[in-house]
Amino acid sequence: MRELNGQQRRFCDEYIVDLNAYQAAIRAGYSKTTAKAKAYKWLEKVGFRDYIDGRLSEKDADLIATQDEVLKALTRVLRREEMETKVVGSESGPVLVKIPTRISDMNKAAELLAKGMGLLLERVELTEGVPVIELNFAPKES
Repeated sequence: MRELNGQQRRFCDEYIVDLNAYQAAIRAGYSKTTAKAKAYKWLEKVGFRDYIDGRLSEKDADLIATQDEVLKALTRVLRREEMETKVVGSESGPVLVKIPTRISDMNKAAELLAKGMGLLLERVELTEGVPVIELNFAPKES
């Protein structure tokens, strides 16, 4: 399929806003009389679907933290580089003070990082309640 023109791309971008094809076509500049027919026809075309799916993927990527972002955030907490805001009373009234993350948060970040790196192994010892199945391969007597 040929490349989408500016108005068609605008339709796709508007469609992503509320997933209403008819309204998206109108907002993209199409007349009310032709908007419905064009919009639903376009949604069936591969080029339009590819463009819309690509834009939705970009949107998801912006909203969901990556593995690298999570590791960096945990590392900042572990190093106590992240700051918390605490309200402290003073003679002139409440004051907001920045303090490093709590030691308990640092310990939890260290634990999560260590688990993610495979540094902590959980050992399970089975002592009771394990069924024993005995197999008897003795030849049958006839």
